[in-house]
Amino acid sequence: MAVVVRCPGCRGAARVGPEAVGLLVVCPSCQTPFLAVEEAVAVPRPARSRPRQNEYDTPPAPLSSESDPPVVAEAAPATGGLPVSVMVGLALLPFTIPLVWLIAPLLVGHAPALSLAAPAALAVSASVLCLAVVYTVDWTGATRLKGVAMLVGLAYLTGLSLYFLKPGMVEWAERRLGHEHDWVEFRPPGENCRVDLPAAATATPDRPLPGWKLTCHKASHREFKNVVVYVVGVGLDAQAGQKPEAWFDAVGKTVASATRDATVIGNAKVLPQERYPGREWEIRLPDGVTTRFVRVFRCDGRIYYLSAEGEHLRADDPLARTFFASFLVTPAAE
Repeated sequence: MAVVVRCPGCRGAARVGPEAVGLLVVCPSCQTPFLAVEEAVAVPRPARSRPRQNEYDTPPAPLSSESDPPVVAEAAPATGGLPVSVMVGLALLPFTIPLVWLIAPLLVGHAPALSLAAPAALAVSASVLCLAVVYTVDWTGATRLKGVAMLVGLAYLTGLSLYFLKPGMVEWAERRLGHEHDWVEFRPPGENCRVDLPAAATATPDRPLPGWKLTCHKASHREFKNVVVYVVGVGLDAQAGQKPEAWFDAVGKTVASATRDATVIGNAKVLPQERYPGREWEIRLPDGVTTRFVRVFRCDGRIYYLSAEGEHLRADDPLARTFFASFLVTPAAE
């Protein structure tokens, strides 16, 4: 049985189904959304026994006759007083979180421990949930607006927390998720050195130090965050008689010019070694996100080259740290 409701805007009456009572409907006359509340029907009072003041007076017309087609109010999406397009725009706000991650390193001075895939996944999941709230049919407009605002706020809070996540916590998560690697020892053929790698190494014709003839091997491994590439090179020191400081200065210039438009960050780091001296350089590649760490050692007329590179790679990254710390020049008998 139809229920009579009245628009608070134009005071027009309309009929709705009993299941629409308590929901948001649209007035068929002025298109104003309002909450459907059944209008109380006035009980007629008994007629008084007195003559009419005007015999031509007629009783008011009924609300609607049975012969007239019923005017049915249409259900409207609950928007809390906002257009649906505005609500959808609010629901898509989490997609700006990856953009914030791209700009944040310029403001805070350091890159996040996680890759850009983390905020991208967060943005997609949060926006899907917000859109589901916007189009929930049995919620009031105020409830939908509060739900979207709460989800957007939580998405930004989560994105901020992930950005400042400590590298140690990322390492713990990697171990818990099964990203531990079995490091294996690699010895360049015919050489008296060793280094640990998380993947098999293959010979490569790359010349990471132009001017020095090195035999190089390369290994790459996809990590939880990105791909890390390792290079190990060994060769004769053609300038064995040159003093160490001048020799390492020349190597540093070659390291800086080996990749076009690359930038050397800071000065060379002196590596304390009892048996053989070494230097480390941090290089930012032209793409602006890939970092390469290069270590060069000089021992007994030979030069040893080690490098590890990856997106936002840090010197204290567990993969780079394990790789460099495992390097050792061994006696030929070992």
